[in-house]
Parts: sequence; C-alpha cells; structure tokens
Amino acid sequence: MFSNCFQVWGRFVPEGYLTTCTFDYLPNDFIGKAFVGTLFTFSYILPMSLIIYFYSQIVSHVVNHEKALREQVGHYILVSGIKKTFRLTRFITFIVIIKYRIN
Repeated sequence: MFSNCFQVWGRFVPEGYLTTCTFDYLPNDFIGKAFVGTLFTFSYILPMSLIIYFYSQIVSHVVNHEKALREQVGHYILVSGIKKTFRLTRFITFIVIIKYRIN
C-alpha cells in the first residue's frame, strides 16, 4: 500500500555534464509523454493564461477609469497634468543618469 505513495510519476535522467538530474523530456512511451504534457500545462500554460487574464482586467479597469476622469475633469486639465508629469519624469530620469555617469 505504501509502495504506491513512493513511486514517482515520470523518469529522471542526468543532464549534459552528468552533474544534475532533470525529468526525461524526450520520452517514447505514453506515460512519459503524459507526464511532460501535464507538467507543461499546469506549470506554464495555466499560470501564463491566468496572468494574462488578470493583467488584461487591470488594464481595462485603468482605461475605463481614465475615460471617466477625462469626462469628469475635462480634457485640458488632464493634458496639462500629463505634460507636467512627463516633464517631472524626464527631469528625474536625467538626474539619475547624471548621478550614475558621475560615479
């Protein structure tokens, strides 16, 4: 009964310089291919799709909020605020570059 708990799904093989081991990503049997496919799906595809989905939701909320601000405050005040922010960002970037060039 306990022997099934200690069996590992997949196979591990030495890497190029024979100093470390990794899972066998070039299997010929169905069990090995299923292991690689499952690992790829749950370790890469699923997290990446969740990250893309949630970041797209964040971006869409920011865009909607900016639209609401433009309508509420007015286009000219927002543009002048963006220009001031852009000037400040350019100034800070310039100071940081100068600081690291001097050092």
